[in-house]
Amino acid sequence: MTPDVRIAELKKQMSEILEISESDLEKVNMSDITEYDSMGKINVSLIIEELFEYEIDFDTLDSAEKFSDICNILVAKG
Repeated sequence: MTPDVRIAELKKQMSEILEISESDLEKVNMSDITEYDSMGKINVSLIIEELFEYEIDFDTLDSAEKFSDICNILVAKG
């Protein structure tokens, strides 16, 4: 699976678990998403681990203000 396909799948799955549209996910701050609480971050980290074979820590997720920040971290990790 190419990085672009994995990012697209991440966006799809995150929008489902966070109950937000894919287009809104790209626009809003992560902290403004109600479902992006502790449980939401656990679910996001599990999706990332599954798609990217990378264990992202919660401090990194907390530092990401936007979905694009998460994507940039994952692309940088390869």
